[in-house]
Amino acid sequence: DGGQVELDMDAIRHSLMSTDASCRLEAARHCRLLVTTNSDEGIRRLVQGNVVGDLVQVVKVHQFVSIPTLLEVVWTITNVASGTSEHTAAIVQAGGIPALIALLSSSQS
Repeated sequence: DGGQVELDMDAIRHSLMSTDASCRLEAARHCRLLVTTNSDEGIRRLVQGNVVGDLVQVVKVHQFVSIPTLLEVVWTITNVASGTSEHTAAIVQAGGIPALIALLSSSQS
């Protein structure tokens, strides 16, 4: 297993919604690493594990989320969207497009 602890999708979902900022960041980073190091399988796991909606939710409340966490989440969302049409549809169905547009339109730096 390479010494890395593998989080299950429920633990990731719970951590993404945590009020603990460091917990959210670690979950977001785990998602990003999952889709960048093992893209097809990682994307499939995030979609089937219903994590996509939680990632989009983090973007929707971007004004309350640290920039490093947002970076990890948006990076993950773009990787998921670059997968199959089913993966892209998961982002769309979760409300990802309006959430990303709102983020890009925000006055936050």
